[in-house]
Amino acid sequence: MNFDHRDSSQKPTILDLRHQVDEVHQELFLLFMKRIQLTEQIWQLKKTTSVSLESVSTDQFECFSRDFELIHQFDDNEAFVNDESKKLFYQAWIQQTLYLSKKYLTEYIKKNQSPVLNGDSTDE
Repeated sequence: MNFDHRDSSQKPTILDLRHQVDEVHQELFLLFMKRIQLTEQIWQLKKTTSVSLESVSTDQFECFSRDFELIHQFDDNEAFVNDESKKLFYQAWIQQTLYLSKKYLTEYIKKNQSPVLNGDSTDE
């Protein structure tokens, strides 16, 4: 896979390649922010439809199944055919992304959870 859009007769310099890596990091940042926003929206929908925190966090099979699907969705991609190590590193990257996303979402829920959903009631 060649992501360089320049004339193939020109060899890229290290500086050119680093610039491309910087551009990828910018894209990853934007995708990260979009992913965070989407997970927050999912939680808000679950919250407004009265899905309890317990049902969100204890359906381990559903979480495991979804995680497994995401981790392995590109296993048969041609980019991995001749390089098993790329596939393993990609899977580890996705696993870490999912872990950190859940950690962030847990903090987000704690900060944005209503007392009723939390099991606490201010009306005593």
